[in-house]
Amino acid sequence: MITAAALLTLGLHSFSTLATRKTLGELNNALRQLGGTDVALLDMKWAFLRQIAQRAREARKYILDTNLNRDVPHIQTLSSWQTLYHRIRDERVGKDDIGFSRVEAIFHKQHLETVVRRLLAFRAHDFHVRHYAPPTQAIPILHIMSFDGEGFYLGGF
Repeated sequence: MITAAALLTLGLHSFSTLATRKTLGELNNALRQLGGTDVALLDMKWAFLRQIAQRAREARKYILDTNLNRDVPHIQTLSSWQTLYHRIRDERVGKDDIGFSRVEAIFHKQHLETVVRRLLAFRAHDFHVRHYAPPTQAIPILHIMSFDGEGFYLGGF
């Protein structure tokens, strides 16, 4: 995980450049010198999904979720861990245990309808979505999550 300070210090572009040019050990050394914490590579199939379900269960204040570049509609088969994360998140937000904020670029009608359904379902709770108009040209997929601002999960391709 990367601390907010380390991510802001490095900047997203610099982080991406470091991540592609350095080994994980060199990246962790650079982050420590900047006052950050270690970066861990998580398997997207199990480790990451299991960890976000766990972090959603343990969150004390809020979940921040940014997911950019869904430029084509798709049917996604959710893993049991993703389903568990969504269930835990929705239950906790519905009970007003935690807040939830999400940033999205909406590229198509199906995605907009999903966002509107979520906003309506949670309108009485601390649930916020910020929309940005999609760029004219597709950008690489970028997904950032944070639980209580204590660390960041950064993914993409």
